[in-house]
Amino acid sequence: MQQIKENGGGIRFWEEFPEGDVFRYGLYNLCVDNDGNIVDDKLFLRRNSLEQDMFRNVIKSYSQEDIKNILEQYGMECKIYPYYDKDDQTPENQRKKLYRVLAKKEKSNEA
Repeated sequence: MQQIKENGGGIRFWEEFPEGDVFRYGLYNLCVDNDGNIVDDKLFLRRNSLEQDMFRNVIKSYSQEDIKNILEQYGMECKIYPYYDKDDQTPENQRKKLYRVLAKKEKSNEA
């Protein structure tokens, strides 16, 4: 989110794939929609034709309290752990804001 804001509301970049890949290029666009969700658009251009494949992923961020409440409403047991990845390049001040959620369906008493 911070990088998107710092880049005027969107990040665009492209990638060229290795020779053996069916796609030659990937074109990427990250932006924020009116609801505050991250929209990740990916357009893949095929190597030997004019065909294109598109993929859109909309990512919603939740506070720890919000995600716990939502999951518990649906009968999930929820545990929240600090995010940790020793190889992550995310700056320490940003990493402290990240967390992992483990949720599992509570056993039902119904027969």
